[in-house]
Amino acid sequence: TASGELIMWDGAGTFLNRVQVSDEEISSLTIVNKAAGAEAEIILSTGKQVCRLVIEAGACTPIAVIEFNAEVTAYSFEPNLRVGIVGTSCCTVWKADLFIGDADALPEDPTKDTKAVRLFAGHSGYINQITHFPGELGLIGSCDSKGSLRVWQQSEVDQGWGSDQIMHFQTHEVGFVCVL
Repeated sequence: TASGELIMWDGAGTFLNRVQVSDEEISSLTIVNKAAGAEAEIILSTGKQVCRLVIEAGACTPIAVIEFNAEVTAYSFEPNLRVGIVGTSCCTVWKADLFIGDADALPEDPTKDTKAVRLFAGHSGYINQITHFPGELGLIGSCDSKGSLRVWQQSEVDQGWGSDQIMHFQTHEVGFVCVL
């Protein structure tokens, strides 16, 4: 909701829970799975942050938080919720690692074992959709608010991560949707 409240229902429409997860408006939310002993494990973005949270017994506990240089406008995470790609309103794309160290223990500081590496900037509008295929191909597809679709090849280099643009398609349509 606009007030940062998460309201959960099951597939049949039965109300499950209402939890305050943020003081800010939730701009994007992914409920990924049920964590061991928890009601849900989620990733959400609020403003400049991406957070990984566990909801358990009606309480919301942040287990990983990364703050970016601008408002988060799109993200795509691997099923394990550890690594993902994040797009921002200032046209940058980041690799985000929400590693929390010991998977059985909740961290005292949810920002401690997280990191973000800037992969590239190249769009002229804010990133409105992003998708990626981790693994051998390492492809990233990104779309912006001005109708640009770009495909990038992610690669590991000596000093971290890098990306090379391998395709750029420009349309006059605004709100272009990224499909890979």
